[in-house]
Amino acid sequence: PRIKKVKKLETSGDEFVWVVETDRGQREFRTRGRRSISRVGEDKIVIIDTNDNVYVAEELYKMDKKSVELLESVT
Repeated sequence: PRIKKVKKLETSGDEFVWVVETDRGQREFRTRGRRSISRVGEDKIVIIDTNDNVYVAEELYKMDKKSVELLESVT
């Protein structure tokens, strides 16, 4: 799924708990810390959750400020 907005990002032990709005609706998922998050160029972030689902955040400049700040805080 493509991430449109990051609604919430919390830390739980060595995992991040995400609540995001995607092109397929709202999703909640977990990642294993920063090793599951990759920045591709300046404007794309790829996130792989604990179930091996791939989420993509592209065109960060089009996203709201809070979403960008949360994404950049973990990359």
